[in-house]
Amino acid sequence: MKTIDDDLDDGNAEFEDKSFVVSSTSWGESGIEDDYRALKKYKELLESLSNAGAICAYVLIFALCALSAWIVYSTDFEKVIFYDGSEATCILDSKTGVITNVQ
Repeated sequence: MKTIDDDLDDGNAEFEDKSFVVSSTSWGESGIEDDYRALKKYKELLESLSNAGAICAYVLIFALCALSAWIVYSTDFEKVIFYDGSEATCILDSKTGVITNVQ
């Protein structure tokens, strides 16, 4: 059984130049040295940022729910605005029963 190298050596191959044949690859070999301490610190930094983001999200959701509840329960939806086309616009406050003139 002939291999590519045999064909190249015999001169029967399509390419006489062996520059396309890769003699060694980086498959499974580390090309550069990894700084494992720096990678560990970077991983810890990313984990802490992730935790901080999750905490901020929970705080934001809680604040949004609390603000929504405060708006619903503290707003007086029973104020009545009297507008008859004149310059005098009046508002009836249902909590106090007072009619005020709005300019």
